[in-house]
Amino acid sequence: NIDVSESFILLVQHPVTEEFASSGYQMDLTLKAVLSFDMKIIIIAPNSDAGTVGVGAAIEENMHPNMHVYRNIDRADYAGLMARAAVIVGNSSSGLLEAPSFELPCVNIGRRQLGRVQGENVINCGYDRDEIVSAIDKAMDTGFKESLNGMKNPYGDGDSSKKIVKILEEIEINEFLLNKTLTY
Repeated sequence: NIDVSESFILLVQHPVTEEFASSGYQMDLTLKAVLSFDMKIIIIAPNSDAGTVGVGAAIEENMHPNMHVYRNIDRADYAGLMARAAVIVGNSSSGLLEAPSFELPCVNIGRRQLGRVQGENVINCGYDRDEIVSAIDKAMDTGFKESLNGMKNPYGDGDSSKKIVKILEEIEINEFLLNKTLTY
Protein backbone atom coordinates (compact mmCIF):
# COMPACT_ATOMS: atom_id res chain seq x y z
CA ASN A 1 0.00 0.00 0.00
CA ILE A 2 2.90 2.36 -0.64
CA ASP A 3 2.42 4.86 -3.45
CA VAL A 4 5.76 4.95 -5.26
CA SER A 5 4.59 7.02 -8.23
CA GLU A 6 6.39 10.08 -6.80
CA SER A 7 10.10 10.28 -6.15
CA PHE A 8 11.01 9.37 -2.56
CA ILE A 9 13.91 8.98 -0.15
CA LEU A 10 14.36 5.55 1.42
CA LEU A 11 15.76 6.01 4.95
CA VAL A 12 17.25 3.04 6.78
CA GLN A 13 19.40 3.94 9.77
CA HIS A 14 20.39 1.59 12.57
CA PRO A 15 21.98 2.46 15.89
CA VAL A 16 25.71 1.73 16.06
CA THR A 17 26.28 -0.46 19.12
CA GLU A 18 29.36 1.35 20.38
CA GLU A 19 27.65 4.72 19.75
CA PHE A 20 24.25 3.74 21.20
CA ALA A 21 24.07 6.76 23.50
CA SER A 22 24.23 9.07 20.45
CA SER A 23 21.76 7.14 18.29
CA GLY A 24 18.83 9.49 18.91
CA TYR A 25 20.94 12.57 18.20
CA GLN A 26 22.34 10.95 15.03
CA MET A 27 18.87 10.08 13.77
CA ASP A 28 17.64 13.57 14.60
CA LEU A 29 20.37 15.08 12.38
CA THR A 30 19.54 12.66 9.57
CA LEU A 31 15.81 13.39 9.77
CA LYS A 32 16.35 17.15 9.77
CA ALA A 33 18.51 16.73 6.65
CA VAL A 34 16.03 14.56 4.71
CA LEU A 35 13.08 16.71 5.78
CA SER A 36 14.75 19.69 4.10
CA PHE A 37 13.85 18.01 0.78
CA ASP A 38 10.25 18.33 -0.38
CA MET A 39 9.89 14.59 -0.94
CA LYS A 40 8.17 11.59 0.54
CA ILE A 41 10.41 9.76 3.02
CA ILE A 42 9.91 6.05 3.55
CA ILE A 43 11.56 4.96 6.79
CA ILE A 44 12.23 1.34 7.64
CA ALA A 45 12.50 1.00 11.42
CA PRO A 46 15.91 0.01 12.78
CA ASN A 47 17.08 -3.32 14.13
CA SER A 48 16.74 -3.96 17.86
CA ASP A 49 20.33 -3.24 18.87
CA ALA A 50 21.24 -0.97 21.76
CA GLY A 51 20.18 2.55 20.83
CA THR A 52 16.98 1.63 19.00
CA VAL A 53 14.88 3.49 21.58
CA GLY A 54 16.77 6.71 20.78
CA VAL A 55 16.24 6.25 17.05
CA GLY A 56 12.52 5.63 17.59
CA ALA A 57 12.21 8.71 19.82
CA ALA A 58 13.89 10.87 17.16
CA ILE A 59 11.45 9.58 14.54
CA GLU A 60 8.49 10.38 16.82
CA GLU A 61 9.81 13.86 17.62
CA ASN A 62 10.32 14.68 13.92
CA MET A 63 7.14 13.07 12.58
CA HIS A 64 5.96 14.88 9.45
CA PRO A 65 3.22 14.21 6.86
CA ASN A 66 5.92 13.35 4.27
CA MET A 67 7.25 10.56 6.51
CA HIS A 68 5.97 6.99 6.36
CA VAL A 69 7.43 4.55 8.89
CA TYR A 70 7.34 0.76 8.52
CA ARG A 71 8.39 -1.59 11.31
CA ASN A 72 9.03 -4.52 9.03
CA ILE A 73 8.84 -5.07 5.31
CA ASP A 74 9.32 -8.29 3.39
CA ARG A 75 12.34 -8.75 1.14
CA ALA A 76 10.46 -8.53 -2.18
CA ASP A 77 8.74 -5.27 -1.18
CA TYR A 78 12.05 -3.86 0.08
CA ALA A 79 13.69 -4.69 -3.25
CA GLY A 80 10.77 -2.98 -4.98
CA LEU A 81 11.32 0.14 -2.88
CA MET A 82 15.02 0.12 -3.74
CA ALA A 83 14.17 -0.15 -7.42
CA ARG A 84 11.97 2.99 -7.23
CA ALA A 85 13.72 5.19 -4.65
CA ALA A 86 15.60 8.33 -5.66
CA VAL A 87 18.26 7.61 -3.01
CA ILE A 88 18.83 5.40 0.03
CA VAL A 89 20.05 7.32 3.08
CA GLY A 90 21.33 6.00 6.42
CA ASN A 91 23.81 3.34 7.41
CA SER A 92 22.20 0.08 6.31
CA SER A 93 24.32 -2.58 4.65
CA SER A 94 21.68 -2.73 1.92
CA GLY A 95 23.04 0.58 0.60
CA LEU A 96 26.32 -1.21 -0.10
CA LEU A 97 25.17 -4.75 -0.84
CA GLU A 98 21.89 -4.49 -2.78
CA ALA A 99 21.62 -0.85 -3.90
CA PRO A 100 24.36 -1.20 -6.56
CA SER A 101 22.24 -3.82 -8.33
CA PHE A 102 19.53 -1.17 -8.71
CA GLU A 103 22.01 1.59 -9.64
CA LEU A 104 20.59 3.34 -6.58
CA PRO A 105 22.63 6.18 -5.08
CA CYS A 106 23.46 5.61 -1.43
CA VAL A 107 24.27 8.26 1.17
CA ASN A 108 26.12 6.24 3.81
CA ILE A 109 26.26 8.11 7.11
CA GLY A 110 28.78 7.47 9.85
CA ARG A 111 31.08 4.55 10.53
CA ARG A 112 28.75 1.54 10.69
CA GLN A 113 29.87 0.28 7.25
CA LEU A 114 33.51 1.31 7.70
CA GLY A 115 35.92 -1.09 6.01
CA ARG A 116 33.35 -2.70 3.71
CA VAL A 117 33.77 -2.80 -0.04
CA GLN A 118 31.72 0.00 -1.60
CA GLY A 119 30.41 0.55 -5.11
CA GLU A 120 30.43 3.73 -7.16
CA ASN A 121 26.92 4.48 -5.85
CA VAL A 122 28.09 5.21 -2.28
CA ILE A 123 28.64 8.74 -0.99
CA ASN A 124 30.04 8.75 2.54
CA CYS A 125 29.41 11.51 5.05
CA GLY A 126 29.38 12.14 8.77
CA TYR A 127 26.59 13.01 11.17
CA ASP A 128 26.32 16.66 10.22
CA ARG A 129 23.07 18.07 8.83
CA ASP A 130 24.73 20.19 6.13
CA GLU A 131 27.06 17.35 5.14
CA ILE A 132 24.10 14.96 4.79
CA VAL A 133 22.12 17.50 2.73
CA SER A 134 25.13 18.03 0.46
CA ALA A 135 25.57 14.28 0.00
CA ILE A 136 21.87 13.84 -0.86
CA ASP A 137 22.09 16.73 -3.34
CA LYS A 138 25.05 15.00 -5.00
CA ALA A 139 23.28 11.62 -4.99
CA MET A 140 20.21 13.06 -6.71
CA ASP A 141 22.24 15.02 -9.27
CA THR A 142 21.37 13.84 -12.78
CA GLY A 143 25.04 13.53 -13.72
CA PHE A 144 25.80 11.35 -10.70
CA LYS A 145 22.79 9.13 -11.37
CA GLU A 146 23.80 8.76 -15.02
CA SER A 147 27.33 7.80 -13.95
CA LEU A 148 25.81 4.73 -12.25
CA ASN A 149 24.21 3.39 -15.45
CA GLY A 150 25.63 -0.09 -16.05
CA MET A 151 27.63 -0.10 -12.81
CA LYS A 152 28.79 -3.44 -11.47
CA ASN A 153 27.82 -4.53 -7.99
CA PRO A 154 31.09 -5.27 -6.16
CA TYR A 155 29.27 -8.03 -4.28
CA GLY A 156 28.43 -9.99 -7.41
CA ASP A 157 25.69 -10.44 -9.94
CA GLY A 158 23.35 -12.80 -8.10
CA ASP A 159 24.80 -15.97 -9.60
CA SER A 160 27.10 -16.92 -6.70
CA SER A 161 25.21 -20.14 -5.92
CA LYS A 162 25.55 -21.39 -9.50
CA LYS A 163 29.26 -20.55 -9.55
CA ILE A 164 29.87 -22.31 -6.23
CA VAL A 165 27.98 -25.43 -7.33
CA LYS A 166 29.99 -25.53 -10.59
CA ILE A 167 33.29 -25.31 -8.70
CA LEU A 168 32.22 -28.01 -6.25
CA GLU A 169 31.15 -30.27 -9.13
CA GLU A 170 34.48 -29.86 -10.90
CA ILE A 171 36.98 -29.81 -8.03
CA GLU A 172 38.94 -32.96 -7.34
CA ILE A 173 38.44 -34.09 -3.77
CA ASN A 174 41.77 -35.49 -2.63
CA GLU A 175 44.13 -35.47 0.37
CA PHE A 176 45.39 -31.97 -0.48
CA LEU A 177 41.87 -30.58 -0.18
CA LEU A 178 40.93 -32.59 2.90
CA ASN A 179 44.05 -32.11 5.04
CA LYS A 180 44.40 -28.73 6.71
CA THR A 181 47.89 -27.28 6.94
CA LEU A 182 48.68 -24.74 9.63
CA THR A 183 50.59 -21.77 8.22
CA TYR A 184 51.54 -19.77 11.28
